[in-house]
Amino acid sequence: MGAAESLRDRIGGGPPPGFGGMLEGDPAAEARAQLSEDEAERCWQEGRSMELEEALTLARRGTEA
Repeated sequence: MGAAESLRDRIGGGPPPGFGGMLEGDPAAEARAQLSEDEAERCWQEGRSMELEEALTLARRGTEA
């Protein structure tokens, strides 16, 4: 999620129209609730510092179950 935020910042955009309606609840808040505040911030910043290709590779790995 941090990587997506970073990309949106760099290209000056937001989520695609209608994207918010595809999600239930607040995935970022739910993920943060599972971690300590420091760990959540570290993970968010780690995502923000990823190159696009690295973030895509990580996302694809999450779908290989």
